[in-house]
Amino acid sequence: MLGKGLLKGLGITARHTFEREITQQYPEERPNLQDRYRGSLEYDYPKCIACGQCVKACPNRVITLETYRDEGAKKKKVERYTIDLQYCLFCNLCVEICPTATLYFSHDFELTKAVRGDIKKVYHRPLELELVPAGKTAVSPAETTEATVTGEADAKRLKQVEAIQSALAKNPAKTLAKILPAEKDVAVMIGLMNEDDQKRFKLAELLVDDRDKAAKLAAAWVKKGKPADSDDTESIAGPDPAPTGEPAETATGDRDDNNPLSPADDSGSGNGPLQVEARLSEADSKRLRQIEAMKGALAKNPLKTLARILPDEQEAAVMTALMDQDEKKRAKLAELLVDDRDKAAKLAAAWVAKEKKGNPGEGGLNQ
Repeated sequence: MLGKGLLKGLGITARHTFEREITQQYPEERPNLQDRYRGSLEYDYPKCIACGQCVKACPNRVITLETYRDEGAKKKKVERYTIDLQYCLFCNLCVEICPTATLYFSHDFELTKAVRGDIKKVYHRPLELELVPAGKTAVSPAETTEATVTGEADAKRLKQVEAIQSALAKNPAKTLAKILPAEKDVAVMIGLMNEDDQKRFKLAELLVDDRDKAAKLAAAWVKKGKPADSDDTESIAGPDPAPTGEPAETATGDRDDNNPLSPADDSGSGNGPLQVEARLSEADSKRLRQIEAMKGALAKNPLKTLARILPDEQEAAVMTALMDQDEKKRAKLAELLVDDRDKAAKLAAAWVAKEKKGNPGEGGLNQ
């Protein structure tokens, strides 16, 4: 029949003409969203335990987590948490894997920003000293007192370790004489500590905690590192005897009666026993303390420290991974950050560039 298609189309139009309108006049009318709707990824700071599971689960590396530890504390704390929503797939993997329900999706779907970078959400640690996690009660006064006592003990131990480290750097012979009575063994141990700062740190810790263990460990290191011709150990540091008749003095100016290397114990000889001492000037001692402090900062909070020479967060993260793989890189970078920050920036950039090219290595370590 001629015109059948036209009549059919007009019939459909007429039927829908009298139906109720379902169009929502957005933004005047807000949409009715389901409970499971995924709008914007949100972060609840007090619940976070800094486990890093969300970072590992994210397929697009949208989430960045920066943590730190307080001195003497075992648990990590979140310093900065970043969510870059412009790359988010809204896959819900981070929300599902989070053990404390820190992440969740809100109904906020209006994510458009005038500046592209503003879509990135950055959460910083609040100014309050501590936040009470949801579902937990505040710490009792007794627990607070116990935590304070523990913190004070840890701080005292840390100061003792640092003092022993300084003594091992400034006057190693007198310090090592307490656990290594043999002069040649002392000389070998000094050479080993000069080659590896980790040995000095480990020995300082044991000298504070357990002197017997420190003696056994030092003896084992000396036995392993002693050269075939051990008579040449005097070449590590020449003798520095005190004048005849004058008592030896410790760093505090008092006579060291417990030191077997003291010249007063061998007054019959003209020059006294072998004195293996690495005497540093005040400037050298100050520089050494600055380097140790910088190494501690690079280990405790690397991203914040590296931001001085690597403004790009991705490059700072790569440099952090390189330092975790090689302690020598951390030590070299700490030294340059104290002596010449420009050289430190160039060296770090060179290491990061080599790593990005897939050719990890020393990357100018000897520069």
